[in-house]
Amino acid sequence: MKTVVVFLLAALMVLPVAFNAAAAEKEAPKTEAQATEGQAQATDKINLNTADAAQLESLPGVGPALAGAIVAYREATPFQSIEDIKKVKGIGDKKFEGFKDMITVE
Repeated sequence: MKTVVVFLLAALMVLPVAFNAAAAEKEAPKTEAQATEGQAQATDKINLNTADAAQLESLPGVGPALAGAIVAYREATPFQSIEDIKKVKGIGDKKFEGFKDMITVE
């Protein structure tokens, strides 16, 4: 009985240490490289004049058919502004508003 009590007390002393270590791992601050990488991903925009169909499909509401239409349009007429994408059949104001901050025409 005495052995069981000692074991339980030891376990109770170890558990908080284990939980604190796990919490510290979750809250560990990002390294400078990780923070920079996150910023780069957040600011990368898809260039409508150079993106391939797969990149265009990453835009909300753009599937394979619409990505193909965007590529076909720009081969005939390169985009001069991001608003020009609304000239592609299937892209209206609502769809444009959903991804306008994700595109560019450099």
